[in-house]
Amino acid sequence: MNRRLQFLACVLLAIGARLGATETTARVKEQPVVRPTATPAKMTLTLAQLRAIIKNPGLSGGSAITRSPKGVASVNALRDLVRQEDAAAVATRSLAARIPIQPSRVAGSTSKSGISQSASQFIDGIHTVNGKSMGFLVSPGNNLTIRGRGFGDVEGLAAVALPDGKTAASLKVIRWSDVEIWALLPAGLSGVEDQAAAVRVVTRTGKELGKGNVFLLDHGRFIAERAEVSVVPDGGEFSTSWVVGGSWSKTSYDSHTGLRARFEDGESITCKPAGTDVLTVRQPMRRGFVLVGLTAQWGSTDSGDKDANGNAGSRAFLPGYGFGDWNGDSIPIRWGVWRSHTSPQASLNLPNQYDVNGVVIGVWSAPHWVSAGHSYDVCRSQYAVRVVLSGPRGVPPPILGELGD
Repeated sequence: MNRRLQFLACVLLAIGARLGATETTARVKEQPVVRPTATPAKMTLTLAQLRAIIKNPGLSGGSAITRSPKGVASVNALRDLVRQEDAAAVATRSLAARIPIQPSRVAGSTSKSGISQSASQFIDGIHTVNGKSMGFLVSPGNNLTIRGRGFGDVEGLAAVALPDGKTAASLKVIRWSDVEIWALLPAGLSGVEDQAAAVRVVTRTGKELGKGNVFLLDHGRFIAERAEVSVVPDGGEFSTSWVVGGSWSKTSYDSHTGLRARFEDGESITCKPAGTDVLTVRQPMRRGFVLVGLTAQWGSTDSGDKDANGNAGSRAFLPGYGFGDWNGDSIPIRWGVWRSHTSPQASLNLPNQYDVNGVVIGVWSAPHWVSAGHSYDVCRSQYAVRVVLSGPRGVPPPILGELGD
């Protein structure tokens, strides 16, 4: 009996132990499971990686233009010369109306060229243009007064003939008589260089009178309308030369865009001081072009908290960009210095992969926010210039290396 009681007691103890274990397990499962969070590995970027990441602010500092006193004076002098010729045409026209010309005439040849003032005023042909037998000017928008004899009373044709053999600009006839033609060379003629010119008159009645009907007076000059164009100075070949200031370790010049840049970077560096370059445009140029000015786009001039990418750091600018005074065909160009400082504590938001111009320069794993690890300074100075030329409208400016005689 005792043995049976002992066995029963052991069974009851075992069942109780199992029930207690089940209850404990249930209580444990009800507890929230706390999992440790993985800490990302510390990441330090190289200067090369930072250089690729910190953006170039570009030419965000505004623009400027300067005019060359020498070039502007040259353009104004040519314009005044053309205006004086137009005034001479009108004055000659008025004078001709008050002076009667004897009606007698002698027969002329088929073509009369370059009749001088000493020639008989009774010879058929063109005697003068704007009161001159040679050295007259024709220009788009200008009046012409053609005097001579044998033009007939029926309006014919009048034109400006150029020696290239391809260009002949028709004149708009205002008044036609046997001894005088008032005409206008319409404005808008484009693509024609300054060159020698002649005036040609084709009569309608000459053949009926048994005389030639084509008259020509040469020894004149065609002056084209003027227009301004801008071109990039190529640093030497396009009749330009540079005197470059400063002693920066990294400098460049792009002859396609006119961008002159200076760059230095490193850890806790001091930027070089601002300076001055001098650009000279050699003259004269071909095709009647002259230098009249210069335009520029300046580099960044902003300053304040945060680096160029908005990270912890700062931005500063040492003035300043601008033009100096012209000295003939030379112009000083002052340039400032812009600095971006990235703090060692800056957190940079980076993509998994960073590339420059398609070349991968760094690959990082998540998380994207990493520490710069050390300070980083960028010093920049950059500007882009274009030379402003005045020349015949529609004519391409001089190509590389083309200089006048």
